[in-house]
Amino acid sequence: MSPDRSPAVATVLLLFAAALFPPVAGGDETRVVPSLALKGEYNNNLFFTEKNPKESYVGTVSPGLKLSRRTERLDAVLSSVVDGVYYSAEENLDSWNPRGQGKLGYRFTPAFRLSADASLRADKRPEHEIETSGLVVTTRTRQRDYALGAEISMSEKSAAGLSYGYNRVDYPDQPLQDSETHSGSVNLVVDLGQRFTETKGRAGFSYASNRFTGLTVENYAFTVGVQKGATELWSVQADIGGRYTRSEFDFLFGKEKTDNWGWVANVSLFYKGERGNGSLGYGRSVTAASGRGGAAERNAVVLDLARRFLYELSGTFSAGYYRNFSDAGEFSLQGIDEQTVRARPGLRYDFTKDISVEAAYQYTRLRNRISSETAEQHAGTLRFAVRYPLYE
Repeated sequence: MSPDRSPAVATVLLLFAAALFPPVAGGDETRVVPSLALKGEYNNNLFFTEKNPKESYVGTVSPGLKLSRRTERLDAVLSSVVDGVYYSAEENLDSWNPRGQGKLGYRFTPAFRLSADASLRADKRPEHEIETSGLVVTTRTRQRDYALGAEISMSEKSAAGLSYGYNRVDYPDQPLQDSETHSGSVNLVVDLGQRFTETKGRAGFSYASNRFTGLTVENYAFTVGVQKGATELWSVQADIGGRYTRSEFDFLFGKEKTDNWGWVANVSLFYKGERGNGSLGYGRSVTAASGRGGAAERNAVVLDLARRFLYELSGTFSAGYYRNFSDAGEFSLQGIDEQTVRARPGLRYDFTKDISVEAAYQYTRLRNRISSETAEQHAGTLRFAVRYPLYE
């Protein structure tokens, strides 16, 4: 099957599978919710350049539709949004960026559940990867993701999870940067409550094959960890382990392989109160570096806070530090060493549960340690959103 046809086929199969499951008595909930969002933005450095930054006002119109159905066994969601983006200074960036997602979960027995996800996205905005990877991609992207998962309860105190994921990112203007990733994982969770209060032990194994033009990076990782509810308000989850990474480079006169050992981690602290919640997380792994034609070892620290001041008024704060690093010939053909710092405070006012307005400011600082270039961006946004449930 050609890569161009596989997204459409997978989406059709996902929706067809959801339609096959008959209604289950009790707890049947179906919702149809169209939406519309309008956003105005001022950006003082569109392309994150150190010299001669380009500023612009940006307007975004985002119509959307969400369909969902939930029963005692079935959980199905289909959503689609199209972002129409218009720039005052760079009309060549004007575009319609569609994104859609389908999710399907079905519990066959109390101890066994299967799930499938599919998502498609096209984007032309340089900053669309900042919050996930810390990297700036200044060219058009088309991304598709598929995932399959299984949850198995082996006993009252133990459970296992299996997952497979596929990701493909195409860069129509720079096809040599295209990437494709196959990944899989096995996870085990055991309740240790008899010895340690509110504590679960965790173990996991994961594999990922990242394919780029002239390069394949395979990564194996094993982690052990713990999940603990420290109090009614605080909880922590920590997974730490080791990895083995093999990179295979395709050169004109043959192949060259390199081996690399390292450590991985995923540690998070959570707070959930009556009027606020938050999380602080640290992650370290080898993963694809968007738009760089290779992979990188990523260290990331991310903070997310939310606080409700009044019933209608709430505030948010999000911040992150990212470093993507690879020596030339390690996980990529060329060296990668980029640092990103971002911070985003915001305020939201809910007129009703379906109508809201949000104001936010974001500061982003990028430093390329190889080219010794540093760029800063300041952006302010005002967003109005409305939903109109037709059936729920």
